Amino acid sequence: MKRSTIAISMVAALTLATGCKKKAEDKPTPPTTGTAAGTGSGTAAGTATPPAPTPLTGEALAKAYLASWDAWNAGDKAAFRATYADDAISHWPDSPMPERKGGDAITEQAMAFRAGFPDAKASAQLVLVNGRTVTGVWLTTGTNSAAMKTPMGEMPATNKKMGMLLFHSVSYNDANKVSEDWFLMDGNTMANQLGMSPQPGRPVMEAGAAAPVIVVSAGSDVEKTNLAASQKGNDDFNKHDVAAVMAGMADDAIESDQASPADTVGKAKIEEGTKMFMGAFSDGKITPISLWAAGDYVVAVSTFTGTNDGDMGPMKKTGKPVKITVAEISKFDGGKVKQLWRFWDSAAMAVQMGLMPDPAAAGKAPAAPADPAAPAPAAPADPAAPKTN
Repeated sequence: MKRSTIAISMVAALTLATGCKKKAEDKPTPPTTGTAAGTGSGTAAGTATPPAPTPLTGEALAKAYLASWDAWNAGDKAAFRATYADDAISHWPDSPMPERKGGDAITEQAMAFRAGFPDAKASAQLVLVNGRTVTGVWLTTGTNSAAMKTPMGEMPATNKKMGMLLFHSVSYNDANKVSEDWFLMDGNTMANQLGMSPQPGRPVMEAGAAAPVIVVSAGSDVEKTNLAASQKGNDDFNKHDVAAVMAGMADDAIESDQASPADTVGKAKIEEGTKMFMGAFSDGKITPISLWAAGDYVVAVSTFTGTNDGDMGPMKKTGKPVKITVAEISKFDGGKVKQLWRFWDSAAMAVQMGLMPDPAAAGKAPAAPADPAAPAPAAPADPAAPKTN
């Protein structure tokens, strides 16, 4: 975690479009390979047991992964449910979305969200495969033209468009069913796009790649080199060695932080944000949860912990500790990071830092803005929160 636009995102109003449940303090660890979770189905007496399916690998596994999203796009509940194991677990770390346990519960939530966006469509931009794990970057678009049920009540339609990138990673069992998945997205961006947050967010992204880039890990020397470089970058960050961190980035690197209103282009600009963030969290530390490579790409899911004991641009220090989950996908070129995509929930950090009240305390889902073209008013100020300029 680092970067120049976090100060802007800190005061984000947390969207309740995906639910209003207070985040769990402890989160399970995503595996780097699939867990052997079965579906638990049996056979009738006297009938032959069907042969066990052959575990899919490589591009075949990627196609199975894409098929699951195709079912969601089509609103085909049965087909979508068939891609998840009975005992599957779905995580939305740091977001108000509660963890879902069981294929039925996961399916119900997925379809409930889609019901609020009848024209919803997810388009794969990048799909990476390593063993039994598949990670995707998805462009999700749609119009919130229908009310949506949330854990704390029904949210009225805003009639506004959404278009944003999200991180999704799944692990498959030997029956080629999803045993566990992880989602990461920025809540403020969705809230801003739906007119629920006046704070800056990414503009609606309406179009992406026509077809996804699919890369399967080959265990090559290049992948091993990129993994080592990524781990070194984490170590250098934990040492707060800005020069060493920047040495691992190309001069024309692009940092696409999804909690930022825009990409940061060029090593010099990225360095400015890195220095600012390190100064704001003198004890900031990245702890890897999952780290693996596929071709020129490295996927890293980590926990960032730190105490906000320094100012961050115009935002004064709060003295509060934070703990958030961050997913990064880095594309390497010649041993240096050329492109970086980062996914995390800036609104969750804002709550932890006391810059906005926990929306779960409100006890109900928000009403849509009275004027569909106008943004919702800012959340009431927290008397204990520090003032910003």
